[in-house]
Amino acid sequence: MSCKVPLELIDMILGFLHDEHTTLGSCSLVCRSWTNPSRCHQFYEVEVERSQLFTSFKQLVLASATISDSIRELRLLDSVVPPYPASPEDLSFLLDKLSKLHTLRLWGLTLMYPRRPGFRWNFAKLRVLEISGLTTMRSGLIRVMSLFRGVSLDRLRMEDVDLHNAGPPVRKLVDDQLARWQIGSISLGRNGCTPDLLELFGSMHLEALHSLDVGYMPTGVERASFEAFASLKGANLQHLRYTETWRFFENFTSLQSLHLFLGGEWLYGRSGRVEDTTSMFPTLILQHVPSTLKAVTLAFEIDYDGSFIQSWIDCVDWEYLEGTLLSFKNLKAVNVVMECQSPAPFWDHRIESIPQKRQKMIAEALPKMHTSGILYFPPAS
Repeated sequence: MSCKVPLELIDMILGFLHDEHTTLGSCSLVCRSWTNPSRCHQFYEVEVERSQLFTSFKQLVLASATISDSIRELRLLDSVVPPYPASPEDLSFLLDKLSKLHTLRLWGLTLMYPRRPGFRWNFAKLRVLEISGLTTMRSGLIRVMSLFRGVSLDRLRMEDVDLHNAGPPVRKLVDDQLARWQIGSISLGRNGCTPDLLELFGSMHLEALHSLDVGYMPTGVERASFEAFASLKGANLQHLRYTETWRFFENFTSLQSLHLFLGGEWLYGRSGRVEDTTSMFPTLILQHVPSTLKAVTLAFEIDYDGSFIQSWIDCVDWEYLEGTLLSFKNLKAVNVVMECQSPAPFWDHRIESIPQKRQKMIAEALPKMHTSGILYFPPAS
């Protein structure tokens, strides 16, 4: 069945044919084709700068109820160096027209101070907020985040964020701007200020937080910040994605699922021999995991020839690992996968299936778990 593109979009693209760069930018607004069955039109990449393209986008949204009622995901990016600060009120006016928006991605976007004191965005249906490519002062980050504090988010993701003159968070500023923000899940990618972000989140009242994704290999300073965060927020966390094979913090007393990234050859080439690290894995990690655990995922760096997985298989004490896992009476699933550890901004970690030959070897090394049906090798996603 052929795709039906709204006339408004065709007019917008045709209107820019005299300018090759802008034409391509206009076309990039369309992330997925308009299809009658899904009616899910997605604008993906909108440049927030002093440009005719963004002005045309605003006019398009304001003029077409068909399009504005169908946008589910929106990415706003600022590629200007230095960045051009956007007006919160202007963006709010535009986004208020997108009644079905559930995911907002901000890349490199800086905001002016609101013209009205106490100004807040209030998008009742917004569920996912992603902030990436941002270099600013701590107060600038708090200003961006504070605009959403009235929104109950399922997920807040931060990637490639760096803070100048970070220092300890100012309690009064945090209490005034970020008090009682409802966030279900926090995902931290590779940021230049992870200790500062953990300190900031640790100082916030996050009653609804149940999931944490620390998707990188922490340094010594970051481990200390993570430990401090765990002591403050760990008791209520149910789901943890963790990239650390050396230590587990005992504060996660309610944990139900644990996703462990076990690294690849690049990691062990930097931190030591595979034999040294993997021999410690079951002892140092799983001995502190609470009995509430229901699911474990063991994830390797994508390794198409299987050489690293093979070396890991050769080094691990499988009998001890199986005995430790089976000691968790509530355990329902152990998933073994490969994944890309460094996804592009706004993309989740790509999952690949373990090669068949290695699947067989792992199943043979964990016979009780394989027989009981709790050992899984999920397909690629």
